[in-house]
Amino acid sequence: MARPEIGPKTEVRLPDDVVTTIDADAARQHISRAEWLRRAALHYLPHRALDPRHLVTDALIETDTWLADTREWALDPDESAGERAARGAAYAQCVSQMRDAIRQARDSIRVQELSEEYAQAPADDRAEWGRRWGRASGADMAAKILDALLLTLPLDGTRVETRSRLDDPLMDLGD
Repeated sequence: MARPEIGPKTEVRLPDDVVTTIDADAARQHISRAEWLRRAALHYLPHRALDPRHLVTDALIETDTWLADTREWALDPDESAGERAARGAAYAQCVSQMRDAIRQARDSIRVQELSEEYAQAPADDRAEWGRRWGRASGADMAAKILDALLLTLPLDGTRVETRSRLDDPLMDLGD
């Protein structure tokens, strides 16, 4: 079964040492050379670099892919026990650090304080009322987005790490 085309074929000539470096990094990321080159090209396109939606989307996709791949490697019975344990620990640490960072960011948003400032805005000063409303609404929306982002993170960080250390990481533990 042939892989679907992503777009037109584009050829480029690169020095041998650059190709070697690309191949090594692609292998480290467990992606093809073509995928590595696509990601590099997309990363440096000006319209994407100027649009924060692409940066956030790309970062989320890359993080999700890394987490899924690392989880899969951590639970692959064909990998060595040491490699599985290292991948399991990396997976658990990444999930934990991401949760902590998102919680800290969410908790640093002054939602309540800005809501109270908005409630006390002078009704006769429409410009000030609008500024306070904007700050309060923006803070509330940012906190909700971070809460939603927390919900997208895997819940199984320590469980994957524990399973990765078993002789058979896929054995039924009755859980």
